[in-house]
Amino acid sequence: MSPLRSARSAAGTIAHRALTAYAERQPGHGAEGTVTVHSQGGLGNQLFIYAAGLSAARAAGAELRVDVGLHRERDDRPWLLDSLGLPAEVVDLGYAEHPGAGLLEKFRAAPRACSYREPAFSFDQQALAQPAGSCLFGYFQSWRYVEPVSEQMHAHFRRLAEHRAERLAAVDIDPGAVVVHVRRGDYLAAAGYHGLAGAQYYREAVGLLRRCGFSGPLLLLSDDLPLALEELSDLGELVPLAQPGMDAVDELLLMRAAPALVTANSSFSWWGGWSGQRPGRPVVSPRPWFDEPTVSDRDLLPPSWLTLDRRTFSGR
Repeated sequence: MSPLRSARSAAGTIAHRALTAYAERQPGHGAEGTVTVHSQGGLGNQLFIYAAGLSAARAAGAELRVDVGLHRERDDRPWLLDSLGLPAEVVDLGYAEHPGAGLLEKFRAAPRACSYREPAFSFDQQALAQPAGSCLFGYFQSWRYVEPVSEQMHAHFRRLAEHRAERLAAVDIDPGAVVVHVRRGDYLAAAGYHGLAGAQYYREAVGLLRRCGFSGPLLLLSDDLPLALEELSDLGELVPLAQPGMDAVDELLLMRAAPALVTANSSFSWWGGWSGQRPGRPVVSPRPWFDEPTVSDRDLLPPSWLTLDRRTFSGR
């Protein structure tokens, strides 16, 4: 690992530990008859946190409450689930600024309500065994947190697709098409933690799906279309899938509609894969999900998905 990537990885670990230590010192903010989760991150992270909270609330016989205070502190990470119509009480509990500065500044909005804090990235059954009145803090990135409420989540996605049918009708997806999602953007700045699924990974994934019989057009979704088109230029014609004016929810629904999907190591990709689960529809994802070696992704991907080791295909 290069010195720069090592520094970024160490910085991320230090910041995470500081955030956790600070959260442990805060008083609880439980509410009778509810399970509260603290939403954070982009759309994919928000969906994981929501689904885990819904599973925990159902197990506790409680209502779900979602605290969106962290989004108030991050202009680049707004609360997006209101546009999905997912049922929950949405609150803003308020946050105290982290006393640190510099590296820790972006974590200044540490939650005050953390009766349960995710101890590691892998699935923890205890998260779904918390009593009513609990507050949960974590990312909860595992299909196993979603599974208890899978029927309800799929129903929400179906209704959402119906609600946005007119917007999505502008996009024609061939039944043999392969949809490719390339995550760059903020991952370029945090490559030491997330890592990047490189061009060779995408070549191998597309080749695998071609051998599975998906011979239609290659359709591209990315947060950096020019860079993705440049990196994948030797795959043949890549057609940008999203239309002008479409938002992140539209792009998620386009991934959901994909006959075959190649994901990035991105929670946004993950939900594009999971929400479109159906017989005969393959999803290919990269492993490891993170470059950070202390983060386990063993419970992240559904068992039915195809995976490729992106470290084997690290070059162009």
